[in-house]
Amino acid sequence: MATASQTTGLPTMTASLLDSGMWSDLQIKCRERLWKVHRVVVCLQSKPLSAAINGNFKEAQTGVIDLSDHEPGIVNHMIQFMYEGDYKVEHPEVEVKEEGVTETRVIADEATATAAAELLAHTAVYLLAEEKDIPALKILATKKYTSALPLGWNSGNFCTTLKEIYENTPENDRMLWEVAIAFAGSKAKELMDRGENRRIKCDEQKPHCDKCTKSGFSCDGYQVPRPLNAKQKAHLRSLTPDRPIIPEPAPKSSLLKPIPTLNQWNASGASLLLQPRNTLFRTEQESRYFRLFCDEVAVLLSGVFDLPLWNRLIFQTAEQEESVRHGIVSIGALQKIVDSRKEQGDRYPAPSAAVDDHHRFAIQQYSKAIKQMRDAISSQKHSLRNTLLTCLLIICFESLHGNHESAMAQMQIGISLLEDFISSRRNSLHHSIQNQTQNSNIIPDWILPDNPEATTLPSFALESPAPDIIEDDLLHAFGRLDIQANSFIESRPIHYHMEMKNYGSDCISHMPATFSSVHEARRYYELVMRRLMHWISSVYHRRGQDDTQAKGNQLLHQLSPLNPEHHNGAY
Repeated sequence: MATASQTTGLPTMTASLLDSGMWSDLQIKCRERLWKVHRVVVCLQSKPLSAAINGNFKEAQTGVIDLSDHEPGIVNHMIQFMYEGDYKVEHPEVEVKEEGVTETRVIADEATATAAAELLAHTAVYLLAEEKDIPALKILATKKYTSALPLGWNSGNFCTTLKEIYENTPENDRMLWEVAIAFAGSKAKELMDRGENRRIKCDEQKPHCDKCTKSGFSCDGYQVPRPLNAKQKAHLRSLTPDRPIIPEPAPKSSLLKPIPTLNQWNASGASLLLQPRNTLFRTEQESRYFRLFCDEVAVLLSGVFDLPLWNRLIFQTAEQEESVRHGIVSIGALQKIVDSRKEQGDRYPAPSAAVDDHHRFAIQQYSKAIKQMRDAISSQKHSLRNTLLTCLLIICFESLHGNHESAMAQMQIGISLLEDFISSRRNSLHHSIQNQTQNSNIIPDWILPDNPEATTLPSFALESPAPDIIEDDLLHAFGRLDIQANSFIESRPIHYHMEMKNYGSDCISHMPATFSSVHEARRYYELVMRRLMHWISSVYHRRGQDDTQAKGNQLLHQLSPLNPEHHNGAY
């Protein structure tokens, strides 16, 4: 949580550094604009930007951060806040319409127009601060948005900001949303009256709409066109070429256009719709199983916690990655089988054609998901994040299908990929520290060998080393899977367990006496449980694990949701 001191930003004396560009060691680019900034100022206030600069990315090599997907003015507000602790929205010039000119909505008052424009600006600043993880800027943008509401709400901009906030902020971020929705509730009558005005269908009578006049609403009316003279009519005919009344049919090849990818959209400069595309699914059956996963399986996987992994991240990825989308559909089809067996209520339900159709469709979708993931990996088009998400879906499918040995094998592959990623990040951090100590006379105290308070490199047990690549929620998901792997079947060598039983010691040593939230307490609980389960596995290794694995296989078979003896168990 941001403190009061954070909301003031850095001291105002740093503002001169931004204006002069003195000692600049970093550049931020947004379309045609370029700012000469300083790493220490940017990295201290934004973790994602710090990760991009200090990681093995293009930004670290070029020293330029490209934010061209945002408006230059909004980026300027963010940079201004980083240096001055505040930002100022430039007021647009207000053009007062002359009497008789028609328009849907007229803003004649300069203060109202200014506040309406500021609502959009403060919303965009808030969304950028959320993306770049700048809590103090979010607080400031919320305060400025609240101040602009009394004058700016009676415009279309207010409804636009409601839509932007709802569609572009995560569910657990409700700071600006609660302010906007509370104010909308206080103005509900006025907003609905304005909606009634818009719902009256115009009868296009000139110069004023007859229906608006009878209903008591003011009508902008229509301009009565002036008659054209002969010269104007001849000129108009010359501009209108002859064309057939019935157009020629379009060729079949033009009717089936491929769906553009996100990268293609960005490269073309077109505006991307925020709503999900209706062309995600090839058949209605795929759409039904996808919805079943959203309504049932995602809720079961989240449990009592509202996990962004299962209610946001997985569906955002499914928008662009077909392997993830087919994996979701296959699990939804399997869940339909589980629901069918529960509805029958018989202990040993007889096979049915409907169940066979669900199962056949699930296998087909699962095969497509695996094939597309392999093709993407072989062509190096699949990121580690998408690979891990697909890996999670494969684990869910195999577990729900009863193939727990395959699920455990896939689980260990995913954990190994994540551990390699963390190890590479720790090595990069180690090399970066070595280079800094060689090029500087100042050596951080925490890496001095004679320092009694010296610690090792961070283990990243509670947070991702690069949240812009692998989110924290994805990291925690595989941590929970590691606990389950140790609970049932364990074939990893004893030296691995001896190392992992001390995993995250740096986090445990700094564990707070009082947790700030249930989610923070859960993260530490899962870390402690993970260390404990590896310690137990190391003990079992010493005694021999043949009997343990046999009992684990038997238990997993009994827990399978597709096992007739367990058809009433919740997944």
